This record gives sequence, structure tokens and C-alpha cells, in this order.
Amino acid sequence: MAKNYSSAEIKNVSDRHRGLLNALEKTVSQRNNTAAQFRSLLDRLTLHDGFSQYIEDEMSDGTRAVYYPLDVENLKALLCRLRREDAAAETAQALLSANRSAITADLSALQSGGSGLRRMFASADKKARADEAYARLEELLRGDYAAQAQQACEVQVPDQSAVREEFDSNKEFYRSLTAEAVPGVFEKGGQTSVFKKITDKIDSINAPLEAAKTAVEQCTAQIKSCAAQMKAKEAMRVLREVPVDEVNRDKEGIRVKTLRDAGFNTMSDVHYASVQKLTDINGIGEEGAEKIKRIALEFAKQSVKTARIRLSEDDKSYEATNLVCAIYSIREYSAGVKAMEQLHEDYGINITAAKNILAAAGNGLSWVFYTDHDKNKSCNAYRFLQNLVAGDYPARVKEVASQLSGGAGSNAQAAWSDFSQNTVDYINILEEYMPDALGSENGVYGLPEDLAEQIADREVLTDGLSCTLRPYQTWGVKYILQQQRVLLGDEMGLGKTVQAIASMVSMRNSGKTHFMVVCPASVISNWCREVEKFSDLSVVKIHGSGRDKALSDWKSSGGAAVTTYETTGRITLDPDFKIGAVVVDEAHYIKNPEAARTKNVRALCDHAESVVFMTGTALENRVDEMIELVRVLRPEVAQQIKSMAFMTTAPQFRETIAPVYYRRKRADVLKELPEMTQSEEWCTQSADEEKAYEQAVLSKNYALVRRVSWLMDDVNASCKAQRLKEIAAEAESEQRKLIVFSFFLDTVTKVAQMFGDKCMGPINGSIPPARRQEIIDEFDKAAPGSVLAAQIQSGGTGLNIQSASVVVLCEPQFKPSIENQAVSRAYRMGQSRNVLVYRLLCENTVDEKIMKLLEQKQAVFNAFADDSKAADDTFELDQKGFGDIVQEEIERIVAKYGGYPQDGEESTEIRE
Repeated sequence: MAKNYSSAEIKNVSDRHRGLLNALEKTVSQRNNTAAQFRSLLDRLTLHDGFSQYIEDEMSDGTRAVYYPLDVENLKALLCRLRREDAAAETAQALLSANRSAITADLSALQSGGSGLRRMFASADKKARADEAYARLEELLRGDYAAQAQQACEVQVPDQSAVREEFDSNKEFYRSLTAEAVPGVFEKGGQTSVFKKITDKIDSINAPLEAAKTAVEQCTAQIKSCAAQMKAKEAMRVLREVPVDEVNRDKEGIRVKTLRDAGFNTMSDVHYASVQKLTDINGIGEEGAEKIKRIALEFAKQSVKTARIRLSEDDKSYEATNLVCAIYSIREYSAGVKAMEQLHEDYGINITAAKNILAAAGNGLSWVFYTDHDKNKSCNAYRFLQNLVAGDYPARVKEVASQLSGGAGSNAQAAWSDFSQNTVDYINILEEYMPDALGSENGVYGLPEDLAEQIADREVLTDGLSCTLRPYQTWGVKYILQQQRVLLGDEMGLGKTVQAIASMVSMRNSGKTHFMVVCPASVISNWCREVEKFSDLSVVKIHGSGRDKALSDWKSSGGAAVTTYETTGRITLDPDFKIGAVVVDEAHYIKNPEAARTKNVRALCDHAESVVFMTGTALENRVDEMIELVRVLRPEVAQQIKSMAFMTTAPQFRETIAPVYYRRKRADVLKELPEMTQSEEWCTQSADEEKAYEQAVLSKNYALVRRVSWLMDDVNASCKAQRLKEIAAEAESEQRKLIVFSFFLDTVTKVAQMFGDKCMGPINGSIPPARRQEIIDEFDKAAPGSVLAAQIQSGGTGLNIQSASVVVLCEPQFKPSIENQAVSRAYRMGQSRNVLVYRLLCENTVDEKIMKLLEQKQAVFNAFADDSKAADDTFELDQKGFGDIVQEEIERIVAKYGGYPQDGEESTEIRE
């Protein structure tokens, strides 16, 4: 070492380096100490709800700007210090990592040979190393190292006011720094008490509501579960009817005879058998058993998929009863559910938002880092919940909860009784929660794809409609609204009336004001009642002596006018008078273009923006007559189908007429309808009855001939009457009501007399429409065993009589559609029981021959009806055809007696 390096200088260099190293280590240690203090303070505050009072005081008016609790101030100061010490410690650690080892080694070398006695006795090598070490150490003190070390060790902490200013300007940064320093710190200790108290109060108020909601959810789950059980049960029933031969449908070489010999006769047998059990059958083997099980499983899956539920009072199985009880509970809940939905709309969304805002504050630490905007949001949320607690919200919740408590504990008897009165509502609820339970279609029902897409996009405005539409009915309304001029040909019982009313309501909601319904006089009262029942449309009856005033009122006030075909000739409208829609019920009444009523209705349609023709019978008419109906609506379509009349069974015809004609059958859409059992009750005539019948035949009095067995002056001598009594007695024992139909007034009168006080009616052509409805209302309220007697022409159309589940036809009708319409009075949407249809017939009479002929005609009619096409010929037994039958009977009787037993008066007049 050069002599000018004194011992003092060496000591100075060494001391300065040791001092810097100690300072750097202290800087790193200080940062760790500060972090420990910070974590300790956070633990104390977060685990002991330390921010609650701070938050509460800050939310209080007049204190937030001046209140700075010591713990929060210390927290901010520690964060500011930690921010600086983090940077200093990082630099210090970097300097130590880069230089400490070398500096320590140089200090050691310098001590061994740098000065004094050690240097005198040191070797030349040690002296050289000491000189080199001194030079390096001195150079470090003159370079960046010393300056950086000095700066890292001089951490300046601002005063309290500067800390606040810096913190407020960098809150997001300090929040991140806190989360990094103490992971999970914002979740420690749960929610701060100031916010938890108010949210707990809200939750406590809502607790009964939540419990009720859970009960509703359990009911909906029960509906789905019970429906699934019923579908599975039905699927298994189907499997029991599928012969085991079906396992070899694809000719996979399965030995069906071997299976039969082993006792496996149906698909159900193999479905429930294990693979091992099938394998043990001699001649099947393991591979064959697995193949059989796979096929049976596929059958089972498909059966479940296509199985349909039918609810009926006549099948109160365990599963059906549970399902009806669950739906009953949902119905009982319905008012409460609506109130709950309204409560949620009024408060629920805001409550949830407020709770989420307060929950975001967590244990309260977040509040320290909130901006004024964040704090204002929290204050508003807190005060909103406070006001709810102190206001009428708790009372409203209590009221809604009490409404929702009514659905619990329903009993089977009450549920089934309610089902019988509100069957459609039950089916709608079932369809809502379990759409595939009824095997419902998608509603298109054969419409061309492009047309179906247009209809699907149409909106139905139901405000003011007082009923829930079935999906197929909603689709029908969309069809009407989209196409505007249509012929709705839905089969009886599908609710054409409701669809027409819903269409008028939707049009009213889009700005239309005037609507007119044209219908037969027999159903005018029914139409008025239905419009009032299912909508809020005002109804004006334009009929009878007050028709002129009613017409004037309707012109000025609008609403739905209901009138008859006969009255249309007295309705005059200004040329520019607009009607939103004209609905024409039983539109086949105007199939003759030359008839006065046809011309009158067409004149009304000229004023209409939309025209709805309704009929369930257009398909039985000649194509030319159907074309006339379509011509009023869409002349261009009528022209097209006129040229295609020869190909009514072809798909092209159906597609061509689809834009104007729409028909659904009960079998297509009312999958839920109970079973309908049709019975032919063959009665044996007494000798006196047979004599009276033969006299009628020989007289060729067609009306008398058709009244087989009802010709007796004493009705008790009629075999048909006696069978009718037996049917009525059995019906009463099963809590059922009957409708008895006959073409002949004399027969209906005898039925009414026979049952006396138990019989309502009779309904016949001389009964005014209003009185007909009154009779039906009385019948609906009557006790089981009651009878409604009606002429089939008067009671078989336009009336809904679901309270009856037994239909009796006293004699065969000439037209299949007449009987179908009569049965549809009871077998229609809303029927809750299996429907029993009895046809009273006598052997060896015209009854037998008429039935055979009509069976043939019905088969032809069904072929057309299934394709929704018009028929080439009418499907009815005309007078000539019946004359042929009578002639056959004359020949039989003459042959029986070897000549005429007596002379008879010849007459072909058909009298009622």
C-alpha cells in the first residue's frame, strides 16, 4: 500500500462501508417491520369490525369531512410509509445482493494487510491484496454505490396532511398495495356490522316470503316429478302391449320363439329382465341377451318420450292425485305469486342492487379506498334499505307471504273438485311446467315453413283478455292477425270463439275500435256472454226490436257488436265506415252466393280490415261451396283451388289453401282430453214395438220409420227408453250428468216427460237463444243424474256443456257431422271426465242399415278431414238413400209375412 494511505484513512474507508451495509440491512428490516405493523393493524381492524363506526360516522351528515379516526390515519400513514419503504428496501436489497459479498471480502483483506503491525508482518501477497481491496473500496465510495445506498437509507415520511392528500390521490394504487401485502384481507371477518345489520333486517323481513317461494318451487318440482311418473307409467303400459316379436323388427336373428317359450311375451317382459336372466335362456346367449336388452331399452326410451298424460276424474290414481294436488296448490298460490311478482317489480330489483352495493364493502376496509362517488352510492343504498324497514314494506311482505301460505296442505278431495270446475286451467299449468307431458305439437300443424315463420313472429297483444290461451290457440290468433282474411276450420271443442275474441282484443290494443260478430240466432246470447267473460270489450247485441238503437250506439261507441244472419240485411253503414274485424260464425251458412244473407254478410266484410270465417263443417261440403267461402276472403286463392278441385287429396292443394284456411283436429292439439268411449246399445223391441215399427215402414212415413222404439204412446213400453233409464241410473251412481239428443221433437218431449224434475229443457227450435243459455246454466248447477234433453239441430251446435260426461243419441243421424258436433258439446276442452257416448239402436230395423252406411261415409269423411281438404261429395245420407233402406225393410217385412200384413199410408214427408 502506498504510504500516503494512513491507518486513519483505512479505518475511515472501512467504517463508512460497514455503516452503509448496516444502513441497507436496516432499510430492508424496517420495511419488514412496517409491513408487520400494517398486517397487525389490519388484523385488529378487520377481525374486530374496526371500520363499522368509521363508516357509520362518515355516512352521518356533517361529520364525513372532518372525522379521521386514529386507526384509519395510522393505516394510511403505514401505507404511505410502506410505499416508500418498499421502493427503498427493493433498492437496498439489490445493492446488498450485488455488493455485500465483495465488500465483506475486501474489508477482510484490508484488515489482514492494510496497516500497522499486521502490514509489517504480512507477506507480500497479503500486502498486494490489501492494496487492491483499499482501491476498490475507495472507488465504491466515490461511485454510484455510495450515492444509491445513501438515498435508499434516507426514507422520508410525509406529515399527516400530506399523507391524506397523497392517499386520496392514489386510492386505487393503495388498494392494490394492500391486497398484495395481505392477500384476502378484504374478505376477513365477514361483512361490516353497520351494513350487515340493515341487510339482516331486510332478510328477516323477507324470510317468510323466501319460505313461501321455496314452497312454490317445491310444488312446481312435484308437478314435474308426478308428471314424469305418469309418463313413465303410461310408457310401461304401452310396453306391455308391444309383442316380444318387435325385438326382431330389424331382422337381427333374435330367436323370438325361444323367448316366448321362456315366458317372455311382451316388450315389458324383456325390459324388466336382467341380462343374466336372458342369458340363462337356452339358445339366447350373452351376446343375444345384451342385444335384446339394448332394443328393449330403446323402446322404453321412445315410449317415455311419446307418452301422454290424461287427467280425468275417472282415473284418480296415486300419481294423478299427487299431480292434481300439486297443481291445486299452485292455483292456490297464484294470487300470492302475482302479488310477489308485483312486489319484486316494485322493490325486489332495487333491494338486490342495494344489498350488492353494501356487500361490496365487505369487512369495511374497502370503504377506506372508496371515492366520494362510491361512498355516495353506498349511502344511498343504506338509506334506501333503512326507509324500507321503517316504511310499509314489512307489512306488504307479510301480506304477500300470507297469500302464499294458502297453497300448503291441499287435500285430494278439494283438488279434484277444483279440477272438475277448472280443467282448462289445470291443463295450462301442467303444460307450462311440463310442456312434453301432453305430447303437444309445436303449433304449426301442417302449415308451409315460410308461412309458419311469418306467423311465429307475429305479436299477440293480450291486455284485456280474461283467459289464458293454450299454445295452439295463441298460434291460431297469430294466424288470424298475420293473414287477416281467413277461414278458421278448427274441429269442434278447440275454442274457435276464444281465438276470435283474442284476435279482436289484440286488434283493439293496436288501435282498432269497431268489431262485428255475425252468428246464427241460436247462439247470439252465447256469443255475448263469451265476449264479456273472456275480454274487456264492450258488447252490443244488434238483434230484435232494439236493433236500430243498438246499431247507432255501436257506431258511436265502438266495441264488439253481435248480430244474426237475418239482421245483417237491416244493417246499413256509410261507405267509408271501417270495421276492425268481422267474425262470421258457422260461415257455411253463407256458402250459397245467391242467398240474401250471403250478400248481406259480404257487404259487411267490404268494410272490414280483417275477416274471420269460422266453421267446423266446411270440409263436408262440395269443393265448389268451399271455394265460395274462400272467394270472399281471398279471390286469388279461390281461383287457384278451383283449378285444383280434382286433386283435393294432394299436398299441393293443402299448401295452396294454407294462407286462407286453417284447421286443427282435437286429436292433434288436445292430447290431454280424457278418453271417450262410444257404445252401440242394441235394444230388442217388444212385439208391440215391432208391430208399430213395421206399420211405419209399410206406410213409408220416413219420420215415423226413424223413430224406432219411440213410437209407443206409453214411453215405458219403449225398449230404448228403458235402456236410457238404466244408463241414467248408472250415470247418477257415478256422479255424472247426461245429454240426450234426438232429431225429433216428439222423442225429446217424451224423454223430458220421462225424467220429470231431473230433466232440464227440452231445448228445441222454438226456444229463444237466451233461454237456451239459461237452461244450460241451470243444467251446469244441477245435481249428478240430471238430464238435458235437446233436439240435435238446436242443442248440437254453438253450446258448451262440459258439465255432462254422458251423451245419448236416441237414433242414428243422417250426417256424421251432426253426431260429431253433438258429442263435441261435451267432449271438448275443459272436460274433466271420461266421456261416454251411447247410441240407442234396435236390431233388424233401419237403425242397423243406417249405421252400416254411415260408417262407410264417416271413414271417407275422416280421410278428407285428416288432410284438412274439402270433399268432392257431401257425406250424408240423403232422402233417396234412406228411401232405398226403407224399401229393403219393406221387402224384408213382406217376405217375413208372405205379403203385406196390413195397408199403410204412403208418405215421404219428414216431420219433426
